[in-house]
Amino acid sequence: MFSAYKWLLVALIASWSSVGFAENGAKNEGLVGGCDSTQECVVSIHIQGAAQHRLCESSDLSALWIRGSEKYLIQCRSGGTAEDNVVWVIDLSAKFFGRLNYGRFIIKSAIERNPNLKVPDKFSSRGLCEPIDVTKLKTSDFLLLDKRPTDSNEDPYCYDPTYLEVGGGKLTIATSRGPATRSDLEHVVNSVSALDRKRLMRVLDTLRQWQLRQ
Repeated sequence: MFSAYKWLLVALIASWSSVGFAENGAKNEGLVGGCDSTQECVVSIHIQGAAQHRLCESSDLSALWIRGSEKYLIQCRSGGTAEDNVVWVIDLSAKFFGRLNYGRFIIKSAIERNPNLKVPDKFSSRGLCEPIDVTKLKTSDFLLLDKRPTDSNEDPYCYDPTYLEVGGGKLTIATSRGPATRSDLEHVVNSVSALDRKRLMRVLDTLRQWQLRQ
C-alpha cells in the first residue's frame, strides 16, 4: 500500500512541477525520472539546448511513454496554470505528430490506484469534474486533466479527464461528455510544423538514449 501511494506522489510531482523523480528514478545528463512497475515512464527534461528552448520557452519539458512503445507525450509547462501548457502526442510507428494547447498529463496507473484524487493547483487542490471512465481509461494511451470552470463560488475549478488514443495516424480525443468532434474548438488537434518535428525528434533521441542506460 505504501509503495502505491509513494509512486502516486512522485508521479504527481513529475507531471505538475519542474522536478521529476519516479520509482527507481535516475538522473542522467539533465533527465530526471524513471519507470514504474507497469512500465509507464516519466522524465523531466532539464537540458539547455536550442531544440528544447525553441519548443518550450520555459524550457520546462516533461515526457511520458510506455517502455517499448513508440507512442510519446511531451508536455511544455508554461506559466502557472495548465491552460498555458502545450502538449505534443507522437506515434513514431505512424509518423504522427499532433499538438494540443491545454491540459496536464497524469500517468494512468496513478489514477487507477486513486480515482478520487485531488489535483494540486496554484492556490488549492481541485477535484475531478466527472468520475474516471474505466473503460475509456483502459483503451486510451494517455490521460490529460483539463482545467474547467464550475458554477461553484467555493470551488470555482475542476479537472476534466481527457482520454487520448493515438493510432492509424490520428489522435482520437474523448471527454466525460463523449468523443470530441471536429467542431469542438476546445479540443482541437493542431498540426506540427516540419521544423518542430525535427526538434521533437531530437528530444526523443535523448529519451531513447536515456532509456537504454536504465
